[in-house]
Amino acid sequence: VTDAENLTATRDLAVTVTPSNDPATIANASQTVAEVGATTISSATLAAVDPEVVFGSQNTSQLVYALTALPSQGYLTLSGTRLGIDSVFTQADIDANRLVYVHTATGADQNVPDSFSVRVNDGATPTSRSAQATISLDVAPLNQAPTVEGSGSVFEGQPANAAGGASAGALASGCASC
Repeated sequence: VTDAENLTATRDLAVTVTPSNDPATIANASQTVAEVGATTISSATLAAVDPEVVFGSQNTSQLVYALTALPSQGYLTLSGTRLGIDSVFTQADIDANRLVYVHTATGADQNVPDSFSVRVNDGATPTSRSAQATISLDVAPLNQAPTVEGSGSVFEGQPANAAGGASAGALASGCASC
């Protein structure tokens, strides 16, 4: 310290820095998934950030996700086991490709986007301060061959679209019930 008269004094002080926990953070994200079959949810999509993991005082198995909203056009599995609301998995599970989305929608809903929501916690942050995110799933359409089902009979001389089995001659004369 130097004062106005240019006098100097020196003193050493011990400073203790007490580490504090920083909550994990996560952003909303999206991933393209297959219309048919299963798609691994990647760490590029679900990647919580926690300074304690970055600095090495925690590891990715301590970043725990809980499902807060389920997908409506499919379901999630962890190592083959179907997940439900409040099911948990870790960042280590995601990094090891254990989280999979299985698309099950058919018909008019087969290409409808889907989503699920999660909460992530590092084990040292109160649950009420846990970060939350919604993961949007964009369905990549697959060109599928059309299928025909059922059976029927067409009689010789009868057009395929004949109403009530009327003959071609009756339809030509305007008498569908003849």
